[in-house]
Amino acid sequence: MQKFLSARYDKVFKAIFGDEENLDLTKRLLELILHKKVKDIKVRNPELIKRYAYERGKMADLIFDVDGNVIQMEMNHGYPAWLHFRNFNFFTVIINKDARTGSNYESKKIYLLIDFTYGLGSTKSLETEYKVQSFDHKEYLSNVSILEFSMDEIGRLWYTASDEDARTLFRYLSIFDMDEEELNALPRGEDEFMDKFRDKVIELNQDEEFVRFATDEEDMQMMLNSERTVGHDEGREERNIEIAKSMLEKNYDIQEIMNLTGLSVEEIEKLKEH
Repeated sequence: MQKFLSARYDKVFKAIFGDEENLDLTKRLLELILHKKVKDIKVRNPELIKRYAYERGKMADLIFDVDGNVIQMEMNHGYPAWLHFRNFNFFTVIINKDARTGSNYESKKIYLLIDFTYGLGSTKSLETEYKVQSFDHKEYLSNVSILEFSMDEIGRLWYTASDEDARTLFRYLSIFDMDEEELNALPRGEDEFMDKFRDKVIELNQDEEFVRFATDEEDMQMMLNSERTVGHDEGREERNIEIAKSMLEKNYDIQEIMNLTGLSVEEIEKLKEH
């Protein structure tokens, strides 16, 4: 039986919220998160350009220009030890790129990283905001922040939110990990976001080419994550090379191979020659 891919998988998440045809969904989601109306939203290229040849390739999940501000969104299927460092690294690359292209460093833009993270467990609140500040809460940067949602807890406790907007937001987030049966059990005609989101997830799962690509990449990412979690360096490079070879055979883009394996473009090109 074919595996059903929920929006917990970043390929599904990106295919829905990064699609120009679905920006009404993205806009509605962001309005609930930001607690204000969104007037203008544009999708940015999520590829983070390297400055040096030896740098690893970097690909954020989603980046948006929202009313003159910049928002990065990351769907985190699990919570490995390196996750926050990687996402923060991507976030700072985005800020640095804007600083290099601007006329000065006095940016009034708001930079917000939104993490949708599974695997945090009950140790975190449903929604946690992080700022660059001192121990006594004096802000170092007022326009930079990180917002993380504990997706496992939201799935259990969305109905406990204190106000209607928060309950609506958490209800939306709670369906990200639903399978086809659970999605089809949701009532129709009561909420446009829920209806369109459900239809898009099911539509993607009916696209055989999309499912093949997303499932292959997910399986490879899980293998890499398992190795990183165990923490054994021995044999890791050889395993990454084998995964890269498999991805080359399936005609994956070199950037995707770099993102998953950490191999350089030169190393991957050498594999193509053999």
